[in-house]
Amino acid sequence: MLKKTGKLNTIPWLIFLGVIFLFFPSMVYSQNISLTSELGNSRIWLGDSIRFTILLQGSEEAFEPKLLIPGVRIENLGGSGKSSESIMTINGKVTRNITLSYIYSFRLTPEKVGTVTIPPIELEIEGKTYRTNELSFEVALPELSEDYHLLISPDIKTGYISEEIELNLSFLFNSSIRELDISIPELEKFTYKQAETLSGNEQYRISINGKPFTFYRSDQSYNGTEYAGIATKLLIKSNAPGEKDFSGSIAVFDAVTGSERVRDFFGGVQEQAVYSKIAVPAEPVKLKIKPFPEKNKPLSFTGLSGDISAEVSAEPREVHIGDPITLKIRLKGLNNPESKLPSLKSLLGDNFDIPDTRSYDDIKEDTREITQTIRVRSTETKEIPALVFSYFDTNSGKYKEIATTPIPLKIEETTIVTSQDLEGGKSEESISSDKNLIGKTRNGFFYNYTGNKVLERKAPLFSSLINSPAIRFLILSPPVIYLIFILITSLLPKLRHRIINNRDRKAAYRSLVRKIKFIREKDPKEFLRLSNREIDNFIKKYSIDCSNSNLSLKLKHLKNCLYGNNSELPENSREMIDDLLKLFKEVKLV
Repeated sequence: MLKKTGKLNTIPWLIFLGVIFLFFPSMVYSQNISLTSELGNSRIWLGDSIRFTILLQGSEEAFEPKLLIPGVRIENLGGSGKSSESIMTINGKVTRNITLSYIYSFRLTPEKVGTVTIPPIELEIEGKTYRTNELSFEVALPELSEDYHLLISPDIKTGYISEEIELNLSFLFNSSIRELDISIPELEKFTYKQAETLSGNEQYRISINGKPFTFYRSDQSYNGTEYAGIATKLLIKSNAPGEKDFSGSIAVFDAVTGSERVRDFFGGVQEQAVYSKIAVPAEPVKLKIKPFPEKNKPLSFTGLSGDISAEVSAEPREVHIGDPITLKIRLKGLNNPESKLPSLKSLLGDNFDIPDTRSYDDIKEDTREITQTIRVRSTETKEIPALVFSYFDTNSGKYKEIATTPIPLKIEETTIVTSQDLEGGKSEESISSDKNLIGKTRNGFFYNYTGNKVLERKAPLFSSLINSPAIRFLILSPPVIYLIFILITSLLPKLRHRIINNRDRKAAYRSLVRKIKFIREKDPKEFLRLSNREIDNFIKKYSIDCSNSNLSLKLKHLKNCLYGNNSELPENSREMIDDLLKLFKEVKLV
């Protein structure tokens, strides 16, 4: 008996593998690992910042390098993956290239003039140590100029912690500038935002510490000289006392420093402005931030400051002992709405039960709204007392108190009803002694209260399942998919028929043009009659609407030439046929 060797069975497998390698993209990873570093510039001015990046190629392993440079403030900007992917097809072979990389960035702000050297950074990647190259850059001192001025002026010279101070910022110039960038390192010690300014003037978006702000056109006279200028206002607050020096601020920009002759596209010579990078320091200015004074400081003071007003509301006001009351307190005019507040227990006293938690306070601009649920402990409580807040008035420089209006309450007793009461097993004396049991407890309300969930309506299991998004999806997805399938299967034949019909019509039109050109060259005497016949056949075959006025007139003229009394061929008949074929395209008949 002969045995099968199995050699023939390998042919299909070879064919299958060949198809796999031919039509499926092969994947190529860039595995050569390298670590490099880059600087945004080689020379900056004191007070300006520079970007320093570390790039890892050949791997997407995240890292966080430690960078320490004496005399330089370092801001960690974080890292992110920068991998890329590309697909190429060469002779039917698809290749997929994947390049892995990871980049980490810092912002460096030098604090002194001179050369700053960034030492090599070492990283251990996949068991091997890689080092960046050593880099350095120059820090130059900007100089004051008669042509450009950066002016920074607060509306007061001395302020308090958390006090909102208006900072006026202007830049004056007497020649064309572009790419203006302002750096105010001292501003990072404040919280700051743009103040509302008048609209209608020319507006410019200028970067301050890397963030865009709106400036307005504001030409000014400075030291007896008229300058073009732009200005804006910032609202700043400081949470730390001390003297703030804005002299380290600079403006970096491109300014016109000359001109040069260049040839334009047509060979003419034109004068073109030459721009150079210039840095100008701010005029010296300081701002003193004082702490809250210790003299006459109230014991209840928690750090609130500003020109404060307080409002309070409570609902409902007619309740039983233990019923929840929603208390709302609204404080307006706060310098720092996130300042610490006195505890509600210290404000309300021991007549109310106050949970340890509450919803987040609503903070908007200088307003803070507190919402808290409270419960009355005893029928002896007749009102929510006046709430007293101590604060520091930054306008007068004195401590003050503000009190809300008391809110009257109507409290009714709460009776505990037990199963023994329902069965009639208690005397009237024992019942009367238990009426105020809830009001006498000091550790909370333990009777007939287990939380708000007791009062929730519980839906049946079937209703809960029906309302579940997952169950709805499982129920609705089959009919939706079926309708989509029916819609696609019904539209595809129509679409296919339309495509084939349009394709046939275009082919027939090209054939019509060739026939008319052939008739015109080979048989000029029969040209008009045969051309008219071909056009009629084309119109009838594809049911073309001839209601278009131009088309109708031309067809009528053809028939008059064919069946009229004129025996000679009209001179314009050939041009008319060409116009007619063009008209077919214009009215979208083909």
